Amino acid sequence: ESLDDAEGRRRRHGDPHGRPSGARRTMADKNILFWNCSVRANRHYNDKRYDDAIAAYSEALALAPQCSMETSKRDLATLHYNRARAAYRLGKHCTAVDDCSAALEHDATYRNALAQRAECHMSLFDFARAVRDFQALLDADPSDRQWARRLLDARAMRDMSHYQVLGVAPTAPPDALKKAYRTQCLRWHPDKHKASNEDQTRATTAFRRITAANEVLSDSYKRMVYDMELRGAPGAAAAAAAKHGQR
Repeated sequence: ESLDDAEGRRRRHGDPHGRPSGARRTMADKNILFWNCSVRANRHYNDKRYDDAIAAYSEALALAPQCSMETSKRDLATLHYNRARAAYRLGKHCTAVDDCSAALEHDATYRNALAQRAECHMSLFDFARAVRDFQALLDADPSDRQWARRLLDARAMRDMSHYQVLGVAPTAPPDALKKAYRTQCLRWHPDKHKASNEDQTRATTAFRRITAANEVLSDSYKRMVYDMELRGAPGAAAAAAAKHGQR
């Protein structure tokens, strides 16, 4: 039996002089193992075997520092991005964010990784970071309508009013505000969302926004100042900042 070595030549197993067989040398060659893992990972991804793909990408990344030939930053970025895509398919958005960030550390111009991270931020309700990433994508290509639309979506979610967060009209009376606050708390309390890191992250973010909204709207003076700010009344923004201790 024979196999191809790194240069594609055929080598036979065993050696009359007791030297390691071609198969053994191949199995010990970190460069070959690295590329084999990378190819296997891509195959798993294409077959929608995302857990297997993540394992193979992880193995390739672990082998990279052991290769005699230095792995390029672009190849490392690609591995991290591909592992992020597999994680995203499994709903592991927190893990995907970390891998996208790692990809961008290796290659700051990697727009696919930036786009994937932006979508992960949207899924995790981290709209401020999503805005930054979509804005960076649009800055790189101002003619791209897809990123322009997604940027508008992210800004709309980031800039929701306290009334929108609680799901009430700006004219809602105090008792309606209290009822809406209790309803949203029951829905988004972090203790009810412990199934995954993603669920916990989303619930924590939503609960924080709900609490902030209620803190303002349940106080008659804060609500008055806030309503003035929403209407764009002169001096309202400064008054709101002073009242809330912002600088």
